[in-house]
Amino acid sequence: MKQGFVKVASATPRIRVADPVYNAQEICEQAKGRWTNEWAACPRLNDPNYFWLTGEFTDHVLENERNDHWALANGYVAITPTTVDVTAYHFMDELNNWFN
Repeated sequence: MKQGFVKVASATPRIRVADPVYNAQEICEQAKGRWTNEWAACPRLNDPNYFWLTGEFTDHVLENERNDHWALANGYVAITPTTVDVTAYHFMDELNNWFN
């Protein structure tokens, strides 16, 4: 996808392939929250640095019907378009001043 990524998640095992009426979906924003207890050590094949992703998500904006966490909790397939850009745009001018 040229513009970024699409995160698709479903919390229900009852999905019918090619049945959009049954598979109610929501186009969502990503929930704003925090993961806790994210990692569990799981040494494997003589590698002590092997971990499972685990954890619990705490939603910072409860009952936001526009986010993916709400959609999943309410039986929808959540489709969340995402992009990754961690550029600190607010810091670029100051940083340029350091070198000019």
